[in-house]
Amino acid sequence: MSKVGFTAEVSGKCMTDSYSATVQFARFCRSAYATPLLLGLILCVATGVRVHNIHLPGPYFDDVYYSNAAKHFLQQEPLGALSSVTIGGIWFPLTFSPHTGTLTVYIEAAFMAVTGNLRHLDRYLNTGYALVAIVLAYALAARLLGRGYALLLAWILAVLPSFVFWSRVGNHLIFFRSVIGAAFFYLTFRWLDTRENKVLYLLAFVVGLGLSTRIEAAWLAVGFLVLAVIDGDCRTAVGLVIRSPRVLLITLASGLIGGFLFVGNQLANNFPILRQIARNADVTLYGHANTAITTNLSRRAEHIAGLFRGNLFPEYGPTYSNLLWPALLLGSAIFLLYLALPKTAPKLASEKNRFDVSLFSRSQSW
Repeated sequence: MSKVGFTAEVSGKCMTDSYSATVQFARFCRSAYATPLLLGLILCVATGVRVHNIHLPGPYFDDVYYSNAAKHFLQQEPLGALSSVTIGGIWFPLTFSPHTGTLTVYIEAAFMAVTGNLRHLDRYLNTGYALVAIVLAYALAARLLGRGYALLLAWILAVLPSFVFWSRVGNHLIFFRSVIGAAFFYLTFRWLDTRENKVLYLLAFVVGLGLSTRIEAAWLAVGFLVLAVIDGDCRTAVGLVIRSPRVLLITLASGLIGGFLFVGNQLANNFPILRQIARNADVTLYGHANTAITTNLSRRAEHIAGLFRGNLFPEYGPTYSNLLWPALLLGSAIFLLYLALPKTAPKLASEKNRFDVSLFSRSQSW
C-alpha cells in the first residue's frame, strides 16, 4: 500500500472514530444520568477552588466578628448584640446592628457546637452556601432556558473570580443573601408556572429568612409586589391567593415564621424599623444622601464596572483588574439573546418582566 493510501485510510478511520465518539458523547449528554453527573463534577470543582488554601487571604473583619458572636451565644455571654431577649434563662441575640439579623450566627453556632473549634468554620460554611446558590441558579436557568445553559451558568459561578472570593472569606452574613436571592428567583418563577400553594408558602418563608438575615431583603417582597402589578400572570395568581383566606393566612404565617428574628426584634423594641426608616429617609446609616440621585447613580455605575473588571477587593492591597471581563460579559449576553429569542420569543417576553423585577429586587437586597 502506498504512503498516500495508508495516510488516507488512517485519516478516514480517525474521522470515523472521532465522529462516533462525538455521537456517543451527544447521546450521553441527552441521557438522564448526564446532568446530575456533570453538575456534580462542577460542584466538586467549585468546592476545590474554594477550600484550597482556605486560610488565604488573611482574616476578614466579619470572619472574627460573627464567629465571636456565635461563641458568645454558645457560652451565654450577652456581649455585642444591639437587641436581645432572654427566654427561660437563655440569652438570644436578635440583631447586631440596625439592619442586620442574627440568623447566620445561629447557623454557625449550631455547626460550632457539633464540630467544636474547627478552624475556618465560617469559610467552610460560606463554601456550602455557594454550592447551594449554584444549584438554585442551575435550577432556575434549567427551567427558563434548558439544561445546557444551566450547566454553563453553574460552571461560570463555580470559577468566577469575584464569586469565588466572596464565597471564601467568612463574611457569611453578607454572602448568605446569595442563597436567599437565588431561592427567591427560583421559587417565584416556579410558583408562577405551577401555582402550587406549597411553593408559595416556601417562597414566603424564604423572604422571611431574608429579613432575619438583613433588612435589605425587604426589597425582595417589594419586587414581588411590583411584579404583581405589571405582570398579568402574577396579578392573576396573587388575586386567587387573596380570594382564598386559608391560603393567604398560611402564606403570611410562613413569612412570619421565616422572619422570626426580625419580628421578635420589632415586638421586643416597639418596632424600631419605623424609627430607622425615618432616620434614613434623608441620609442613610452609611452617609449616602438619598436626594443626590445623580451622584448615587454614578457611584452605582462605578461599582458595576468594578464588578465586571474584578477589582472589588480593596481590603487586600493592590487591586487587580481584567478589562477582558466586560467584553466577554457583553458578548456572551448578546450571543445568548441571539440563541434564545428566535426560539422562545413569546415565552421570554413574559419571563423578561419577571426576571427584570427579580433582578432589581435582588440587587437592592444586596
